[in-house]
Amino acid sequence: MILSHLSKRNKDAVVLFDASPRIRHIDSKIISRLLQPGFIINANEEEIGFLSNKETVFKQAEDIYGRTLTPVIVTLGEKGTYLYDENGGHVIPSSPAKNVVNTIGAGDTHCGGVIAGLLKGESFVKACEIGNKLSAQVIQKESGSL
Repeated sequence: MILSHLSKRNKDAVVLFDASPRIRHIDSKIISRLLQPGFIINANEEEIGFLSNKETVFKQAEDIYGRTLTPVIVTLGEKGTYLYDENGGHVIPSSPAKNVVNTIGAGDTHCGGVIAGLLKGESFVKACEIGNKLSAQVIQKESGSL
């Protein structure tokens, strides 16, 4: 039902799909409907493997970009974020975290930071930097909130 509604969106509207651990349970026909132009894919290192059968995260992101023609964002934990876009792929370093307490919510926080940055008109690189900064803050809190 959601994909049917999204297929009727304005031509210039872009969707950010955050894979989540549930990606492994989504039917491949549904996934193929997500891997089309206008869908930004956001996933972590494990989740991205359910969206592409290529051998590395870097090749998987490139493969997905080739199908969606929109940036692909892969969170790499303490290593930062891998962004694949029209300029190719590059790692955006993470923000330092002094004391990791709880990683639950880090991915959602990162995704929210990316969306907030994009809504402010920031580039994808800057938006990923915002996501990195916020997720580094949230993992240092027990409650998973800022």
